[in-house]
Amino acid sequence: MLSAMVWPIKESFLEYLAALEDATIETDGAERTPDGFLFPAEPGPDGMSFSGSIGITAHAGALRVEFAAPRISRDDRSVVLLVRSPSGTIGLVRILDYPEDDQVLRNTGGTLSDVALTMEGSAMLGSVYGPWARMSPITLVAG
Repeated sequence: MLSAMVWPIKESFLEYLAALEDATIETDGAERTPDGFLFPAEPGPDGMSFSGSIGITAHAGALRVEFAAPRISRDDRSVVLLVRSPSGTIGLVRILDYPEDDQVLRNTGGTLSDVALTMEGSAMLGSVYGPWARMSPITLVAG
């Protein structure tokens, strides 16, 4: 059973924010760790829902990224990380290396390395990174 999801979003994005004087990163229910943002698992039938939120602001508010309650969702065509944003639920990234049979992943955790930004995700990040830009791996933690 999963206990958390850890995701640093994109290392270069966080490095860019660290260089800005007015950048702030706020969390609520999520925790910033050396490995990325930790989102605790939410109980539920799918086992792939997580709690917590992140708010990032910079450039006197011109850059504003907010998302909450990440959830890995699978349909017939793809696997996406859905997040709640101020404009509604969006597919932030596609997970391209999600296993066909995910029981081992759900039970023991693992790393999803091939993570690509969606069009909606690109817009959320101010179109600095285009659709299909590779993002940091997502780690699912068992325990």
